Amino acid sequence: MFQRIAAWFFTSSTPRRIEAGKKHLRQHTGRKVFMMGIAIGFILSEIKNSLSRGSEDYDIYNYPPSTVLRASNQEEIKREADRNKKSTDDFHSSGDGWNNIGVYYGNNKHLGGANDKSQCGQDTIVKGLHSQRRGLFFLDLAANDATHFSNSFRLEQDLGWHGLCFEPNPIYWPRLAQRKCKVVAAVVGDTVGEEIDFMMHSGAKQASGGIVGNDFDNKLSRPKTNSKPFKLFTTTLVDTFMRYGVPTVINYLSLDIEGAEYFVMKDFPFDQYKIEVLTIERPKQILVDLLYDKGYQYIAASNAWGMETLWVHSSAVPQLDMSIFTQVLWTKGTTKYLQVDKDSSKTPTVIWVDKKDRKKIK
Repeated sequence: MFQRIAAWFFTSSTPRRIEAGKKHLRQHTGRKVFMMGIAIGFILSEIKNSLSRGSEDYDIYNYPPSTVLRASNQEEIKREADRNKKSTDDFHSSGDGWNNIGVYYGNNKHLGGANDKSQCGQDTIVKGLHSQRRGLFFLDLAANDATHFSNSFRLEQDLGWHGLCFEPNPIYWPRLAQRKCKVVAAVVGDTVGEEIDFMMHSGAKQASGGIVGNDFDNKLSRPKTNSKPFKLFTTTLVDTFMRYGVPTVINYLSLDIEGAEYFVMKDFPFDQYKIEVLTIERPKQILVDLLYDKGYQYIAASNAWGMETLWVHSSAVPQLDMSIFTQVLWTKGTTKYLQVDKDSSKTPTVIWVDKKDRKKIK
Protein backbone atom coordinates (compact mmCIF):
# COMPACT_ATOMS: atom_id res chain seq x y z
CA MET A 1 0.00 0.00 0.00
CA PHE A 2 2.77 2.43 0.94
CA GLN A 3 4.62 1.58 -2.27
CA ARG A 4 1.60 2.49 -4.38
CA ILE A 5 1.13 5.77 -2.49
CA ALA A 6 4.82 6.65 -2.89
CA ALA A 7 4.79 5.83 -6.62
CA TRP A 8 1.68 7.94 -7.16
CA PHE A 9 3.14 10.78 -5.08
CA PHE A 10 6.49 10.99 -6.84
CA THR A 11 4.99 10.75 -10.37
CA SER A 12 2.57 13.65 -9.63
CA SER A 13 4.23 17.06 -9.84
CA THR A 14 1.29 19.41 -9.54
CA PRO A 15 0.61 21.05 -6.16
CA ARG A 16 -2.95 19.72 -6.21
CA ARG A 17 -1.78 16.12 -6.52
CA ILE A 18 0.91 16.66 -3.89
CA GLU A 19 -1.64 17.96 -1.43
CA ALA A 20 -4.07 15.15 -2.24
CA GLY A 21 -1.30 12.59 -1.71
CA LYS A 22 -0.53 14.00 1.72
CA LYS A 23 -4.22 13.86 2.69
CA HIS A 24 -4.54 10.25 1.49
CA LEU A 25 -1.45 9.23 3.48
CA ARG A 26 -2.81 10.84 6.66
CA GLN A 27 -6.15 9.09 6.26
CA HIS A 28 -4.56 5.68 5.63
CA THR A 29 -2.18 5.99 8.60
CA GLY A 30 -5.01 6.98 10.91
CA ARG A 31 -7.11 3.97 9.89
CA LYS A 32 -4.13 1.63 10.51
CA VAL A 33 -3.49 2.97 13.98
CA PHE A 34 -7.21 2.81 14.77
CA MET A 35 -7.44 -0.82 13.67
CA MET A 36 -4.33 -1.75 15.68
CA GLY A 37 -5.92 -0.16 18.75
CA ILE A 38 -9.08 -2.22 18.31
CA ALA A 39 -7.04 -5.43 17.95
CA ILE A 40 -4.99 -4.76 21.08
CA GLY A 41 -8.14 -3.95 23.06
CA PHE A 42 -9.77 -7.19 21.93
CA ILE A 43 -6.76 -9.25 22.95
CA LEU A 44 -6.59 -7.66 26.42
CA SER A 45 -10.33 -8.19 26.89
CA GLU A 46 -10.01 -11.89 26.02
CA ILE A 47 -7.14 -12.35 28.48
CA LYS A 48 -9.16 -10.69 31.24
CA ASN A 49 -12.26 -12.79 30.49
CA SER A 50 -10.23 -16.01 30.38
CA LEU A 51 -8.65 -15.31 33.76
CA SER A 52 -12.03 -14.37 35.18
CA ARG A 53 -13.60 -17.62 33.95
CA GLY A 54 -10.71 -19.59 35.42
CA SER A 55 -11.11 -18.11 38.90
CA GLU A 56 -14.90 -18.53 38.87
CA ASP A 57 -15.20 -22.06 37.54
CA TYR A 58 -12.28 -23.81 39.21
CA ASP A 59 -9.21 -23.28 41.31
CA ILE A 60 -6.09 -24.20 39.34
CA TYR A 61 -4.09 -24.52 42.57
CA ASN A 62 -6.54 -26.86 44.34
CA TYR A 63 -5.22 -30.23 43.19
CA PRO A 64 -4.95 -33.55 45.01
CA PRO A 65 -1.44 -34.54 46.24
CA SER A 66 1.07 -35.77 43.65
CA THR A 67 -0.80 -34.28 40.65
CA VAL A 68 1.51 -33.11 37.88
CA LEU A 69 0.07 -30.57 35.47
CA ARG A 70 0.93 -30.99 31.83
CA ALA A 71 -1.39 -28.27 30.53
CA SER A 72 -0.43 -25.54 28.08
CA ASN A 73 -3.60 -23.42 28.16
CA GLN A 74 -6.60 -22.63 30.32
CA GLU A 75 -8.91 -25.17 28.66
CA GLU A 76 -6.45 -28.01 29.26
CA ILE A 77 -5.98 -26.87 32.86
CA LYS A 78 -9.74 -26.89 33.38
CA ARG A 79 -10.06 -30.40 31.96
CA GLU A 80 -7.19 -31.57 34.17
CA ALA A 81 -8.83 -29.97 37.21
CA ASP A 82 -12.15 -31.67 36.47
CA ARG A 83 -10.43 -35.05 36.10
CA ASN A 84 -8.54 -34.59 39.37
CA LYS A 85 -11.69 -33.52 41.20
CA LYS A 86 -13.46 -36.64 39.96
CA SER A 87 -10.57 -38.93 40.99
CA THR A 88 -10.42 -37.28 44.42
CA ASP A 89 -14.18 -37.69 44.89
CA ASP A 90 -13.93 -41.34 43.81
CA PHE A 91 -11.11 -41.89 46.30
CA HIS A 92 -13.03 -40.45 49.23
CA SER A 93 -16.23 -42.28 48.29
CA SER A 94 -14.42 -45.60 47.82
CA GLY A 95 -12.80 -45.32 51.24
CA ASP A 96 -9.95 -47.69 50.40
CA GLY A 97 -7.55 -45.66 52.50
CA TRP A 98 -4.90 -45.15 49.83
CA ASN A 99 -3.65 -41.94 48.27
CA ASN A 100 -0.60 -41.07 46.20
CA ILE A 101 2.31 -38.98 47.45
CA GLY A 102 4.52 -37.29 44.89
CA VAL A 103 8.11 -36.74 46.05
CA TYR A 104 10.12 -34.37 43.88
CA TYR A 105 13.82 -35.20 44.16
CA GLY A 106 15.30 -33.56 41.04
CA ASN A 107 17.80 -36.25 40.18
CA ASN A 108 19.71 -38.93 42.08
CA LYS A 109 23.26 -37.66 41.61
CA HIS A 110 23.56 -37.16 45.38
CA LEU A 111 22.08 -40.53 46.34
CA GLY A 112 25.55 -41.95 46.86
CA GLY A 113 25.78 -45.44 48.19
CA ALA A 114 28.70 -46.58 46.03
CA ASN A 115 30.23 -48.29 49.06
CA ASP A 116 27.03 -48.85 51.05
CA LYS A 117 25.83 -52.35 51.80
CA SER A 118 23.68 -54.22 54.28
CA GLN A 119 24.70 -54.31 57.92
CA CYS A 120 25.37 -58.07 58.20
CA GLY A 121 26.07 -59.06 54.61
CA GLN A 122 22.48 -60.02 53.78
CA ASP A 123 22.77 -58.54 50.28
CA THR A 124 25.96 -60.51 49.53
CA ILE A 125 24.36 -63.77 50.66
CA VAL A 126 21.13 -63.22 48.73
CA LYS A 127 23.06 -62.41 45.55
CA GLY A 128 25.17 -65.53 46.03
CA LEU A 129 22.21 -67.79 46.76
CA HIS A 130 20.58 -66.67 43.52
CA SER A 131 23.86 -67.12 41.57
CA GLN A 132 24.05 -63.41 40.72
CA ARG A 133 20.86 -63.68 38.66
CA ARG A 134 19.53 -60.40 37.34
CA GLY A 135 16.07 -58.85 37.33
CA LEU A 136 14.58 -60.70 40.31
CA PHE A 137 12.03 -59.36 42.81
CA PHE A 138 12.42 -58.27 46.44
CA LEU A 139 10.38 -56.90 49.34
CA ASP A 140 12.14 -54.66 51.88
CA LEU A 141 10.13 -54.30 55.08
CA ALA A 142 11.00 -51.85 56.49
CA ALA A 143 13.48 -50.07 54.25
CA ASN A 144 14.69 -47.14 56.39
CA ASP A 145 17.48 -45.26 54.57
CA ALA A 146 17.83 -45.70 50.82
CA THR A 147 21.43 -46.94 50.92
CA HIS A 148 22.87 -47.02 54.45
CA PHE A 149 22.60 -50.58 55.83
CA SER A 150 20.00 -51.33 53.16
CA ASN A 151 19.35 -55.02 52.45
CA SER A 152 17.97 -54.30 48.96
CA PHE A 153 20.00 -51.41 47.51
CA ARG A 154 22.87 -53.54 46.20
CA LEU A 155 20.42 -56.03 44.65
CA GLU A 156 18.83 -53.16 42.78
CA GLN A 157 22.09 -51.41 41.92
CA ASP A 158 24.30 -54.37 41.01
CA LEU A 159 21.84 -56.87 39.51
CA GLY A 160 18.89 -54.75 38.38
CA TRP A 161 16.43 -56.27 40.84
CA HIS A 162 13.14 -54.45 41.41
CA GLY A 163 10.64 -54.49 44.21
CA LEU A 164 8.79 -52.69 46.99
CA CYS A 165 10.39 -50.67 49.78
CA PHE A 166 7.94 -50.32 52.67
CA GLU A 167 8.59 -47.25 54.79
CA PRO A 168 5.95 -45.31 56.77
CA ASN A 169 8.42 -42.75 58.18
CA PRO A 170 8.39 -39.70 55.84
CA ILE A 171 11.91 -38.68 56.84
CA TYR A 172 13.21 -41.44 54.54
CA TRP A 173 11.01 -40.73 51.50
CA PRO A 174 13.14 -38.09 49.68
CA ARG A 175 16.09 -40.48 49.44
CA LEU A 176 14.06 -43.62 48.79
CA ALA A 177 12.34 -41.77 45.93
CA GLN A 178 15.72 -41.59 44.18
CA ARG A 179 15.86 -45.38 43.93
CA LYS A 180 14.11 -47.59 41.38
CA CYS A 181 12.00 -49.47 43.92
CA LYS A 182 8.37 -48.50 44.47
CA VAL A 183 8.09 -46.81 47.87
CA VAL A 184 5.07 -47.97 49.89
CA ALA A 185 4.35 -45.44 52.63
CA ALA A 186 2.25 -47.78 54.77
CA VAL A 187 2.24 -49.53 58.13
CA VAL A 188 1.78 -53.25 57.52
CA GLY A 189 -0.20 -55.34 59.99
CA ASP A 190 -2.55 -58.32 60.05
CA THR A 191 -5.71 -56.49 58.97
CA VAL A 192 -6.72 -53.58 56.76
CA GLY A 193 -7.78 -50.39 58.55
CA GLU A 194 -6.76 -51.23 62.12
CA GLU A 195 -5.90 -48.11 64.10
CA ILE A 196 -2.55 -48.39 65.86
CA ASP A 197 0.04 -46.23 67.64
CA PHE A 198 3.21 -45.87 65.60
CA MET A 199 6.47 -44.48 66.95
CA MET A 200 8.81 -42.39 64.80
CA HIS A 201 12.05 -41.69 66.62
CA SER A 202 14.81 -39.25 65.77
CA GLY A 203 18.54 -39.18 66.33
CA ALA A 204 20.38 -42.41 67.15
CA LYS A 205 17.11 -44.35 67.51
CA GLN A 206 15.62 -43.12 64.25
CA ALA A 207 15.75 -46.52 62.57
CA SER A 208 14.02 -48.30 65.46
CA GLY A 209 10.53 -46.88 65.10
CA GLY A 210 7.52 -49.13 64.75
CA ILE A 211 4.14 -50.23 66.02
CA VAL A 212 3.65 -49.59 69.74
CA GLY A 213 2.49 -52.46 71.94
CA ASN A 214 3.49 -54.85 74.69
CA ASP A 215 4.32 -57.55 72.14
CA PHE A 216 6.59 -55.26 70.11
CA ASP A 217 9.92 -53.54 70.65
CA ASN A 218 8.30 -50.10 71.01
CA LYS A 219 6.51 -50.13 74.35
CA LEU A 220 4.90 -47.19 76.10
CA SER A 221 6.05 -48.69 79.39
CA ARG A 222 9.65 -48.70 78.17
CA PRO A 223 10.09 -45.80 75.73
CA LYS A 224 13.26 -45.59 73.65
CA THR A 225 13.08 -41.81 73.28
CA ASN A 226 10.86 -38.89 74.24
CA SER A 227 8.97 -39.18 70.94
CA LYS A 228 5.19 -39.41 71.05
CA PRO A 229 3.35 -42.00 68.95
CA PHE A 230 1.26 -41.15 65.90
CA LYS A 231 -2.19 -42.59 65.22
CA LEU A 232 -2.02 -44.52 61.94
CA PHE A 233 -3.87 -47.35 60.22
CA THR A 234 -2.50 -50.66 59.03
CA THR A 235 -2.85 -52.43 55.74
CA THR A 236 -1.79 -55.97 54.86
CA LEU A 237 0.86 -57.43 52.61
CA VAL A 238 -1.82 -58.98 50.41
CA ASP A 239 -3.63 -55.65 50.00
CA THR A 240 -0.33 -54.11 48.93
CA PHE A 241 0.48 -57.04 46.62
CA MET A 242 -2.81 -56.63 44.78
CA ARG A 243 -2.29 -52.89 44.42
CA TYR A 244 1.26 -53.19 43.05
CA GLY A 245 0.96 -56.43 41.11
CA VAL A 246 3.49 -58.41 43.14
CA PRO A 247 4.49 -61.72 41.47
CA THR A 248 3.49 -64.99 43.13
CA VAL A 249 7.17 -65.96 43.49
CA ILE A 250 9.10 -63.47 45.63
CA ASN A 251 12.83 -64.05 45.44
CA TYR A 252 13.75 -62.24 48.66
CA LEU A 253 12.00 -60.73 51.68
CA SER A 254 13.90 -58.64 54.19
CA LEU A 255 11.79 -58.54 57.36
CA ASP A 256 12.90 -56.30 60.22
CA ILE A 257 10.06 -54.35 61.85
CA GLU A 258 10.99 -54.14 65.51
CA GLY A 259 9.20 -57.14 66.97
CA ALA A 260 6.10 -57.01 64.72
CA GLU A 261 7.28 -59.72 62.32
CA TYR A 262 4.75 -62.35 63.40
CA PHE A 263 2.00 -59.74 63.55
CA VAL A 264 2.56 -59.13 59.82
CA MET A 265 3.09 -62.74 58.74
CA LYS A 266 0.54 -64.69 60.79
CA ASP A 267 -2.22 -64.43 58.18
CA PHE A 268 0.04 -64.36 55.13
CA PRO A 269 -1.32 -66.56 52.28
CA PHE A 270 1.62 -68.91 51.92
CA ASP A 271 -0.46 -71.04 49.57
CA GLN A 272 -0.70 -68.16 47.09
CA TYR A 273 2.77 -66.61 47.34
CA LYS A 274 6.13 -68.33 47.69
CA ILE A 275 9.03 -66.44 49.23
CA GLU A 276 12.26 -68.18 48.26
CA VAL A 277 14.65 -66.49 50.73
CA LEU A 278 13.93 -64.52 53.92
CA THR A 279 16.11 -62.70 56.40
CA ILE A 280 14.38 -61.97 59.70
CA GLU A 281 15.68 -60.16 62.75
CA ARG A 282 14.94 -61.94 66.04
CA PRO A 283 11.98 -64.07 64.95
CA LYS A 284 9.78 -65.11 67.86
CA GLN A 285 9.13 -68.79 68.48
CA ILE A 286 5.58 -68.49 67.17
CA LEU A 287 6.94 -67.20 63.86
CA VAL A 288 9.62 -69.91 63.71
CA ASP A 289 6.88 -72.52 64.19
CA LEU A 290 4.79 -70.91 61.45
CA LEU A 291 7.68 -70.88 58.99
CA TYR A 292 8.44 -74.58 59.54
CA ASP A 293 4.77 -75.40 59.22
CA LYS A 294 4.73 -73.63 55.83
CA GLY A 295 7.74 -75.46 54.42
CA TYR A 296 10.65 -73.17 55.33
CA GLN A 297 14.04 -74.19 56.68
CA TYR A 298 16.45 -72.35 58.93
CA ILE A 299 19.85 -72.00 57.24
CA ALA A 300 22.17 -69.69 59.20
CA ALA A 301 22.55 -66.62 61.40
CA SER A 302 24.71 -63.54 61.04
CA ASN A 303 27.02 -64.39 63.95
CA ALA A 304 27.25 -66.30 67.23
CA TRP A 305 24.58 -64.04 68.72
CA GLY A 306 22.24 -65.15 65.95
CA MET A 307 19.91 -62.14 65.94
CA GLU A 308 19.74 -61.91 62.14
CA THR A 309 18.47 -65.19 60.70
CA LEU A 310 18.11 -66.60 57.18
CA TRP A 311 15.40 -68.95 55.95
CA VAL A 312 14.63 -70.58 52.60
CA HIS A 313 11.63 -72.39 51.18
CA SER A 314 12.34 -76.11 50.82
CA SER A 315 11.19 -76.13 47.19
CA ALA A 316 13.79 -73.45 46.33
CA VAL A 317 16.77 -75.24 47.87
CA PRO A 318 17.77 -77.16 44.69
CA GLN A 319 18.01 -73.89 42.76
CA LEU A 320 20.00 -72.00 45.40
CA ASP A 321 23.79 -71.90 45.54
CA MET A 322 24.64 -72.71 49.15
CA SER A 323 28.38 -72.36 48.52
CA ILE A 324 28.05 -68.67 49.37
CA PHE A 325 28.23 -69.64 53.05
CA THR A 326 31.86 -70.67 52.59
CA GLN A 327 32.62 -67.05 51.69
CA VAL A 328 30.84 -65.26 54.54
CA LEU A 329 31.13 -65.43 58.30
CA TRP A 330 27.57 -66.51 59.01
CA THR A 331 27.01 -69.22 61.62
CA LYS A 332 25.21 -72.48 60.96
CA GLY A 333 23.79 -74.49 63.83
CA THR A 334 23.01 -73.30 67.35
CA THR A 335 23.56 -69.66 68.33
CA LYS A 336 22.85 -67.67 71.46
CA TYR A 337 19.43 -66.91 70.00
CA LEU A 338 18.37 -70.24 68.45
CA GLN A 339 18.96 -73.83 69.42
CA VAL A 340 19.21 -75.85 66.22
CA ASP A 341 18.94 -79.62 66.02
CA LYS A 342 21.27 -81.60 63.76
CA ASP A 343 18.14 -82.91 62.09
CA SER A 344 17.17 -79.95 59.89
CA SER A 345 13.56 -81.14 59.72
CA LYS A 346 13.11 -80.32 63.40
CA THR A 347 11.98 -76.82 64.33
CA PRO A 348 14.65 -74.63 66.01
CA THR A 349 13.93 -73.29 69.49
CA VAL A 350 14.34 -69.66 70.56
CA ILE A 351 16.53 -69.71 73.69
CA TRP A 352 17.33 -66.02 73.95
CA VAL A 353 16.18 -64.29 77.14
CA ASP A 354 15.31 -60.60 76.99
CA LYS A 355 17.07 -59.35 80.11
CA LYS A 356 15.06 -56.13 80.17
CA ASP A 357 11.79 -58.06 80.27
CA ARG A 358 13.35 -61.00 82.12
CA LYS A 359 11.53 -63.47 79.95
CA LYS A 360 12.12 -65.79 77.09
CA ILE A 361 11.23 -64.55 73.61
CA LYS A 362 8.02 -66.37 72.68
